[in-house]
Amino acid sequence: MQKFADARKSSVQMIDISGYPTAQVGNKTNCLLALDVSDQGSLYVNTVAPSGNPNPCDLSKQFAEAALKNLPNA
Repeated sequence: MQKFADARKSSVQMIDISGYPTAQVGNKTNCLLALDVSDQGSLYVNTVAPSGNPNPCDLSKQFAEAALKNLPNA
């Protein structure tokens, strides 16, 4: 997650999703989240909403929260 954030310093927003540090990059039509879920890896969620409705970052957060419920030790 940190490498992802460092590569996108000018456009990344650091947020928290269910207690996990998350790098978010998005605009009106797409959103990419990188969640720091372990020392060995990250969870990436990429959402595209061509019309911008619904908000792609809102959808990405919902998908990430659902995925975290199914990860061991999440």
